[in-house]
Amino acid sequence: MSNYKETIDKLDKDFGKTFCIKPFTEISTSSVGHMKLCCFSQSIGSNNMAYYQDKFENVFQNNNDLITIRKAMLEGKAIKECRNCYVEEKNGKISQRQEENFIMYNENKELFNNIINKGTAIVKSIDLKFGNKCNYACIMCDTGSSSLHSKEIEANPHPDDVRKVINFEPYYFNFPDEKMDDLLSISSNLGRVKSTGGEPFLLDGFKDYIKKLVDNGYAKNIDFTTVSNGTVDCTDLLPYMNQFKSFRLRWSIDGTDKVYNFIRYPGSFDRMSRVHKKISESIISNNYTNVEVQLDPTIQLFNVHNIVELLKYAESLKIISRVEMGYIYKEPRYLDTSLMPIDILRNIFDSADNEIKNINVVSNYNDIKELAFKKHNEYTESQKKDIFNLTKSMVAYWKRVRKLEAKEHISTYDKLIEHYSKM
Repeated sequence: MSNYKETIDKLDKDFGKTFCIKPFTEISTSSVGHMKLCCFSQSIGSNNMAYYQDKFENVFQNNNDLITIRKAMLEGKAIKECRNCYVEEKNGKISQRQEENFIMYNENKELFNNIINKGTAIVKSIDLKFGNKCNYACIMCDTGSSSLHSKEIEANPHPDDVRKVINFEPYYFNFPDEKMDDLLSISSNLGRVKSTGGEPFLLDGFKDYIKKLVDNGYAKNIDFTTVSNGTVDCTDLLPYMNQFKSFRLRWSIDGTDKVYNFIRYPGSFDRMSRVHKKISESIISNNYTNVEVQLDPTIQLFNVHNIVELLKYAESLKIISRVEMGYIYKEPRYLDTSLMPIDILRNIFDSADNEIKNINVVSNYNDIKELAFKKHNEYTESQKKDIFNLTKSMVAYWKRVRKLEAKEHISTYDKLIEHYSKM
């Protein structure tokens, strides 16, 4: 670990704290087709559908926005679309930018140096979404990643006070069938593929691409990663998934029992866990050793008290290699854990510290705990009260539209109301 951090620090010192390998080596799109630099970046340009208006390779090499960003990175300039990584680094976390630089530096120094010295751009990975069709409208998600969110807000627009600060527009996108041959033409030399959604296992293009990578003999050289909500039975695809060099299936769940049912609307924890159990049993019984399953909760105001139960659930599945908890940084701000009163936050983690000693599943619990306390003073108390007013507006919206009462699902909600009513 010390060598890892030392190398990252050296790369930042030698090549700048804004340089990232991704724009030089990856084709990336959002779930609605917008061009991106990586999965963690903002979209480039306004409604930029460049990858679907020309050949993937032509856009990657010749798009003016990409060329400008690559040049700026090599000159040490900050890139506004890369804000998420800068925020992580400011908060003491190893960012995706730093991690990807580290990987390339160690795996292919020749290419790394050619990028630095010559500005070489060559496709080595793709992060392409096949659409935003999704069967969930999770409270922390948005219309870009969920068609169900789009349908909901078309019928029931968000409250006015929320729309002033976070305005979700309806989006619908499906990968065009005619682009599959173009996609396969850049896939023969790939080392890594990431594809999420929407819910990927509801997307025909996603499933077709997995099969075509296997049928064309490309899969054995590819590390494939997908993030799924884990509600779709994918046991029929497991034989294909096992033919990849590695296939990482990351289940994104954000709570257990009633917490899950509130956050992952209109989901049912019991129904989802039955799917998880079936897939887990199939992986074990068929010895699908190339398929790795990970849990990826996003820690937020309404589930930070549920971390221990999440870890216990992960352990119960017997196949989870790691629980990698993410974190809401800025948006939607009405779910930021910074809004949690410090005494409640301390009680939550003090209790979790005692229980986690008996849980063996690997996780980044300590990192999340440190981050939660580090970010706690990011807003003033007055700002927190204003933001929590947005939280209450959304809770009222979910009650009206989804018929879900927060206080019946989230055990900390009454305490939050009590705290902010006294301010």
